[in-house]
Amino acid sequence: RAEPEVREAFEIGLIAVHAALKRHLRSDDAAWSLIAQSVGAVMLARAMKDETDQRKVLAAVKRSARTLVRGASHSG
Repeated sequence: RAEPEVREAFEIGLIAVHAALKRHLRSDDAAWSLIAQSVGAVMLARAMKDETDQRKVLAAVKRSARTLVRGASHSG
């Protein structure tokens, strides 16, 4: 919904984060997946009223991300 210049700046930053994750994870798909999971987890947690449930969502995605990152670091 933002102006084109704002969207372009956001995209440049997002692509930079993706590139860094891709180098570490050695996978284009894994990098995008990790970004999407993280963003989705924050969005869901912020939409929830119960703080305990918020923490459960965030913790689950954090564990999943750690598993993905550890798997990538052990496969090289």
